[in-house]
Amino acid sequence: MSNAISHYNVGERVFRTAVFQNGVAHQCLEQFLIKFVEGCRQKTCNPNVFDPNRATKGLALWTRLGSNEFTVIPQDKKAVIHGVFWSAKNLEEKIEDLGGKWEKIETLNNGEKQIILAILPPSIKSEEWLSFEKDLQKFWSLQKVTTRNGTFEAIITCAEAEWIDPTDYYKKIFLHSNSSSVSYIMLKRRAGFYLGMKQDLCFYDPRGSGKSTGIPSEGGYYNDILAVYEVVKRAYPEEEKIWVSGACLECVYKFIMAYI
Repeated sequence: MSNAISHYNVGERVFRTAVFQNGVAHQCLEQFLIKFVEGCRQKTCNPNVFDPNRATKGLALWTRLGSNEFTVIPQDKKAVIHGVFWSAKNLEEKIEDLGGKWEKIETLNNGEKQIILAILPPSIKSEEWLSFEKDLQKFWSLQKVTTRNGTFEAIITCAEAEWIDPTDYYKKIFLHSNSSSVSYIMLKRRAGFYLGMKQDLCFYDPRGSGKSTGIPSEGGYYNDILAVYEVVKRAYPEEEKIWVSGACLECVYKFIMAYI
């Protein structure tokens, strides 16, 4: 990695740092606040931020909205890895069954046009829809939007959808490898980002985290992501449709090296 960094000049390094900081600033602040609050509550400088009860409730939320759990045993057979698949198409079917729509619309923001993807509620909200809408707001925000047809409330899933062509919906899956210090259940914002573009996702917890068993180790983490990747490949045999992301670039780099 140090050799790769040496190829960037000073200006490029400053630019890349600025982009990186902008991309992770809110998430880092959120994680710091969570650890600070838990540190005060647990009276320790090294708090355990994973709450099994909250994780159970969180998983129930994901399940209600259509995610499907799976488990896989890595090649070293020293762990059982737990994760979820979540299909954007299945979520859209749930929305339509309750009378809503998930559409690409053009809004007017201070006179300027903006293309967004938004979930539009039915004209008459049933009790079932209201409960469903409350769950959706755990991942996206309900906002007032203005179009040529007037102003109304909608759940915005992607605020910059200009370059997302409808023919690209449901074509990709994002496989995310999160840090072992958290569970994927805690990553609702990231899940909303991927799913909000009408793409599928696969999240999992590495060994020793969440509902995944096993003793954490660097070699173990290699085996974990490769085992999950093989599960994803069976559902998405065209490898170019699988996008891998991680808690840091090193995580993705390790996956690439392990796979090669």
